[in-house]
Amino acid sequence: MEMTVGRHFLGVTTARISELNRNSQKKIAIGIGFALLAAGLEALGDVLPKPMMASEIPSSPFVLVFISYLANGILFTPFAFSRKNRGKNALSRRSMSLLIIVGVIEVFSTIFFFYGLKETTAINAKILLNSEIVFGIIIALTFLGERLKKIETLPLSLIIIGAVLVPFLQDGIAGKIFSTNILGDSFVLISGLLLGTVVSLYKYISDSIRLSQIMQITSFVGAGACFITMISLGIPIYIDSSQIPGILFVGIFGIGIAAVCYISAMKHIGAVNTILVFSSTTVFGTVFSNLLLAENILVNNIISIGFIIVGIIFLRKKVSD
Repeated sequence: MEMTVGRHFLGVTTARISELNRNSQKKIAIGIGFALLAAGLEALGDVLPKPMMASEIPSSPFVLVFISYLANGILFTPFAFSRKNRGKNALSRRSMSLLIIVGVIEVFSTIFFFYGLKETTAINAKILLNSEIVFGIIIALTFLGERLKKIETLPLSLIIIGAVLVPFLQDGIAGKIFSTNILGDSFVLISGLLLGTVVSLYKYISDSIRLSQIMQITSFVGAGACFITMISLGIPIYIDSSQIPGILFVGIFGIGIAAVCYISAMKHIGAVNTILVFSSTTVFGTVFSNLLLAENILVNNIISIGFIIVGIIFLRKKVSD
């Protein structure tokens, strides 16, 4: 009798373990899927604006960014004020101030990226945007009191070489030191600095604030800051109607849905694994630039991407903090 009960218990336990393993594998697969989807959508959102700014009647980067952020804000408004979330929308003055600052810095990061994308290749722009990781770590070391371990020095150096030095040297050696390509590279580098600042500021935003609320506020603040800047600089608000679907895709999917997928991936596989999978966004961006814009993938580009991915793999814990 005891043996029968024991065998029954063992059978139930084995079945339970198998079920847990299946659920765990399913959870991991879903998380990886979300991370890859986020990487792909963000890459598309970073590549698609380039032809819009190079058409016969080019759109201003300011106008593209304004419409993208406005669309993203509108997308998340119903979720931020849904019936389920009523009574939970009160924000402290500190949180609101931080979200406003983040919204302003983030939109100017996007504006600088678009201006850089306009002047340099989409592949270079996507690679250079990884400088966000470098600047984020530098800001954390300088202002947040964090320390860099000796073992982390080499991977950080690999990211610096891959994300900054190789792209700049590629344009410089080609005799383009004072060309628009170098100017574009510089704009993307500024974008990376601003994005690294945004990532550092997000650490001070309360975890109790929902993603929908963060996206809604930062998007509307960014759109407002962009609109005020356009009016101040006298930039005409003109857009080719044929480009509107593409711009809406960039705002809704390239920014909004990509962020939702990224957060969903973190919930399934954790921050470290999400960052590792999401690092493929540079690969996606390179492939999309080749397929959609007919840009050539050079050996230097492959070397850059390799350095960046290896650096991220070894710095994954530092990046996820």
